[in-house]
Amino acid sequence: MSKIKSLGDIESVMLHWAESKTINEEFGGDEFGDIDKEVDIGTLDRLMIAVSKKRSCGMDKISMTVTLKCGLEWADEQKFYIRENTIGLLAVLNN
Repeated sequence: MSKIKSLGDIESVMLHWAESKTINEEFGGDEFGDIDKEVDIGTLDRLMIAVSKKRSCGMDKISMTVTLKCGLEWADEQKFYIRENTIGLLAVLNN
């Protein structure tokens, strides 16, 4: 999978579920962490940085479908990881 160069290249992010309490609270996840909605890219980027700063070890998993502006579905319900050194959405996607 090729790397995404800019958040501006992303058309949409469908967030399926997240382990992070912070992300679930922001986007209305249920008791199982299921969200299943398109989310604001800037807000998700900011939250990933905040979640990362709270981590001292380990990671939080998150499942997303990412569609690029060129029409390519770059990831389909793929699992990603927010680690303690994560610096935003691009870092999560390109790791």
